[in-house]
Amino acid sequence: MAFDTDMTARVARDVRRITTRDFAIPLTFQPPGGSAVTVKGYQSKVQWDVSEPGSGGLTYITANTKKVYCSVSEAELTDAGYVTRDSNGNLITFKGHLVTCTDVGGQELTYIIQKGQSRADETVGHITFILGYYELPSVPGKVIMGWKQASITAQIVVTPDGSTQTLNNGDVIALQYALNNDGYGLWTSGTTYLVGSYVNYYGKGYRCTTQNADVVFTPGNWTEVAPKYATLTIPYLTSVVGIAPLTTFMIDAAAIQNEPYAAGTFDNSMYGGFQVGNVVTFDATVPVYSI
Repeated sequence: MAFDTDMTARVARDVRRITTRDFAIPLTFQPPGGSAVTVKGYQSKVQWDVSEPGSGGLTYITANTKKVYCSVSEAELTDAGYVTRDSNGNLITFKGHLVTCTDVGGQELTYIIQKGQSRADETVGHITFILGYYELPSVPGKVIMGWKQASITAQIVVTPDGSTQTLNNGDVIALQYALNNDGYGLWTSGTTYLVGSYVNYYGKGYRCTTQNADVVFTPGNWTEVAPKYATLTIPYLTSVVGIAPLTTFMIDAAAIQNEPYAAGTFDNSMYGGFQVGNVVTFDATVPVYSI
């Protein structure tokens, strides 16, 4: 028995030595409201991509996931004064603890540990963590614990009335949005158009060459140009690594495919642009707060 105990202690020492040398990197741990400590350990990212062909090669199923891990000797943390156990000697949950490190590309990132995402090897005294992506709080008094997809429905209006809804995560979002002032308006019968005015009309763009207030569109008063449709920007469409920022996109209950997406701004030019009165429904990436 003594031999087994000595061997276990030796293995633990060897594991600690190995994990703090060679390819080990500095890992900075910080508990909620506490002081940070920096120790040596390992960090890795693993990504899986799966593609499954469907019948006739016409449809397919794709899935991808990315996980970030770090591991460290528990003794490294405790020697640095970092609390890892409760008064009963059980490993704490580490919920809300932050881990900062620099990846092989030289990018420094901060991750967050969520409850149930830490495992201790009691034999060799090593702890492995599954890390979540973390961003600084955008709302006072709240900490972003992670991200998830949520279905969002919004109405396009001329002037939003300030109406809101509360998501399950406690965040409040607007229900109405105005189009950005970055496109041509639709041609409207009886409207006075000055030379140099631009409009969209039946999927085409036009520049006014003769001032008019036509009741019926008169091509001779216009020169055809490329159409330009106003874009729509809605919050919570931040692209978070490992989480698809957009899946289903619907306008007035009709599914829209291949909708261009960038930084929370939509361009529906492929389908004639957005119109005031449209109701848009889509899956967005929203923050999950600790409140």
